[in-house]
Amino acid sequence: MPELPEVQTVVNSLVKPLSGRKITNISAHWPKVFDNFHPDTLFKKQSQLKIITVFRRAKFIIIQLEDSILAVHLRMTGKLYISEESTLPKHTSALIKLDKKMNLIFEDVRKFGRIYFFKNSST
Repeated sequence: MPELPEVQTVVNSLVKPLSGRKITNISAHWPKVFDNFHPDTLFKKQSQLKIITVFRRAKFIIIQLEDSILAVHLRMTGKLYISEESTLPKHTSALIKLDKKMNLIFEDVRKFGRIYFFKNSST
């Protein structure tokens, strides 16, 4: 299980490249990765979601959007990283497509990791 320093290292590697980017699509390659939402509900009102910043809250990686958040918990074997490759790794659980042909890949061999959606950080 990633400890706080490992989670902070992931956040540090994501904050600069993700800040100001727009999410154009989000898809599950393993359906249970999205714990409390369906990806179609994110894009009902707008076609893109702007990322403000990325930070850590306990062991959650928080992707702050304009009026909501995506919270990622890596659990035991999860990895979250940016890639420009078109081929996905074997154990990809979720793919978040960004503008400028960038991908945010959530890879999890054991399938314990989860992504949560909240309207704001207090819910």
